[in-house]
Amino acid sequence: MRVLAKHPELSEEQMKAVWHMTVDTKGIALISGYAGSGKTSLLRAVREIFEAEGVSVGGTALAGRAQAELQQKTGIPSRNCAQLLADVARGNVLPRGSVLVLDEAGMISTPTMLKLVKAVEESDSKLIAIGHEKQLQPIERGGPFRELGNRLGKAELVLNRRQQQEWARTSSRAMADGDTVKALQPFIERDLLTVCDTKREALQALVEQWVKDGMNPHQGLMIAGTNEDVATLNEIARAKLIEAGVLGHQGIDLDGTRFVIGDTVKFTKTAAKKGLSRGDRGDIVDLDPERRTMTVLVYANRAPSHKVTVSLDNYPHIARGLATTAHMSQGATSLNSYVFVGGDFQHRELSYVQVSRSEKLTHLYTTPSVVGDDTAARLAREMHRSRAKDLAHSVAQHQQEVPRQQDQEATHERR
Repeated sequence: MRVLAKHPELSEEQMKAVWHMTVDTKGIALISGYAGSGKTSLLRAVREIFEAEGVSVGGTALAGRAQAELQQKTGIPSRNCAQLLADVARGNVLPRGSVLVLDEAGMISTPTMLKLVKAVEESDSKLIAIGHEKQLQPIERGGPFRELGNRLGKAELVLNRRQQQEWARTSSRAMADGDTVKALQPFIERDLLTVCDTKREALQALVEQWVKDGMNPHQGLMIAGTNEDVATLNEIARAKLIEAGVLGHQGIDLDGTRFVIGDTVKFTKTAAKKGLSRGDRGDIVDLDPERRTMTVLVYANRAPSHKVTVSLDNYPHIARGLATTAHMSQGATSLNSYVFVGGDFQHRELSYVQVSRSEKLTHLYTTPSVVGDDTAARLAREMHRSRAKDLAHSVAQHQQEVPRQQDQEATHERR
C-alpha cells in the first residue's frame, strides 16, 4: 500500500493491525491495544488508506472528550455516540459503504454497541472498534468489546509507546494484568507513593508536587476517583494559583462559583455548534460581566486549540477544571500525573488508567491502612479487584465448561 510508505513510524504490530482493519476483515474489525500503544497513530494511516479508495471515514466515542481527541489527532470527523445515534434515529443514516471508527470501545455497553452495529449494517458500512478490555468498563450493562474480540478475532497492540521509562511501562502492564504487587513496587522504590495521615493532607501533598512541577494543568494531570475529591483538588490548587498571582481579578459568578480570567474550566455538556465536547478543558481569557459571556482558550493534546465564547445564561455547563476523575482521563496523555488512590472505589481497571496517563512520572498519594495492616499490601488488594464485565453468554458458557472440566479431571484420576 502506497499510503503506508508515508508512515515509516509504524511498527510491525501496528502494520499488522492496519492490515487487519483494511484487508482481513469485512463488517467488523476489532483492535485491542494496551494504554499508550499507538492506537491513534495507526488510525491516521487507516483513514488515509480508505480515503485514497474513495471511502468515507467517520468516528465516534462515548465521551465527548475522547471523540474530540479522535478527530484532533487522526483527522477523522467525529461525533459522540449520543449525537451519532440521535442523528441515525432521525433518519440521517451513515454514508453507504463508509467506515465508522469507534474509539474507547471497551467503555461501550451492550445496548449502545447493538445500535451502532445496526446503524453500520443498515448502511452496508464497516465498524472498526478500537480500545482495551482491561481499561474502564461500561457503566451500563454488558461488556461486548471483550466478547466480540473472543468471537470474531482481533488484532492486538502490546508495546507501550507513551511512557518513556521502562519501569513505568512494566508497571502499567503488570497493573493491567492484575499483578498489582509488582505494579506498585517501582513506585515504592522511587518514593513515588506518598502516604499521608489524612485524605486532606494527601490531596494537599498532591497539589504541592503539581505546583513544584510548574502548576500547568495542561501538562500535569491531577486525578482522583470521586467528584468530591476532584472538587477538593480544584479548591486547593486554585488557592495556590491565587497565592502565586496567576489569576486575574475581574470575575463573574455562576451558580455560586466565582470564575476569573486565568481560571481553568471544563465544559460539562456537549455543544456541537460551538465545537465543544463534554470534558473539554481550557483557560478563561476574557469575561464580560454585563453580557455574562466567557471566552475560553480550549486545549487539545496539551496545546491551545481554539477560542470559544459562551453566554452563561444560555450555556451554564461550566465547572472548575484543574483536576479530573479517572473516567474523564481515559485516553488522555499528560507529561506528569498526580493521582489520589485507594478506597472502596479503587479497582484494577481504574488503577490501570491511573498509572498509564503520563509520559514521564506518575505520583501516587494515599492514606494509611487500619492498624496492623500494611498500606502497600492493602492498596495492592484494592487495585487487584476487577470490575471487568462479561456477557450473559460468556457466563453461561463458563458454567457449562466447569462441570465438563471436572468430569474430565475425575475420569483422568480414575484412569
